[in-house]
Amino acid sequence: MKNVILFLSLLLLAVGCSSKDRELKEVSRVLETDPESALNMLDGIDREALSARGRAEFDLLTASSFYRTYFFLDGPSEAALDRACLYFDEKGPAVERLRALYRKMPRSEAVALNLGNALLQSGRASEAAGLLRKFADARKDDHLALDLLAKAYDKSGNRCQALHSRARLLSLEGAYAQAQNLLRQALNTCSSKYDRETARARVAQLSEQRRFDETISKGGLR
Repeated sequence: MKNVILFLSLLLLAVGCSSKDRELKEVSRVLETDPESALNMLDGIDREALSARGRAEFDLLTASSFYRTYFFLDGPSEAALDRACLYFDEKGPAVERLRALYRKMPRSEAVALNLGNALLQSGRASEAAGLLRKFADARKDDHLALDLLAKAYDKSGNRCQALHSRARLLSLEGAYAQAQNLLRQALNTCSSKYDRETARARVAQLSEQRRFDETISKGGLR
């Protein structure tokens, strides 16, 4: 795979040769071998003095440098990634940029969700569903992942899994009756015996959960 310098150079093609642009190019070069130094270099660049595209590139470099230094994204670096994705998505499909980032940051929630959403918006619903399902299964209480997953299944024509995903989301929100209604629909929609049995079991589990929650709310357990 080509290194991150090639990836980031694609982002810099339309940028002129100002001193600030050269600084960003130097950061992208250093990032490949020394991400902590790249992060320190970014501290010395005035983001607000950059063009709109320069700020997006700065944000993308910030997120990538932070992740490759600490192996996670904190609040500010995740916000920087979101800003960059928003800018590039408005200027054209962000899928390939995000796919390259995902290969570099496979454990990043922000990158995975942004890539899943970009795939969904670009009409690649089946691919989005595959990515988002792995992510939703690993983080079973992630509301946004389940919402995107349900939309991806809907757009790809997989009504059965869309119902299951929405039921999972509703159960997380405590809407047990609504979740059960969707699962009962799944009983009549899903062709797979496993999916039907899973729906039937989840209906029973949610009935138990509702009774338990009602008992707790009435102070029935001491």
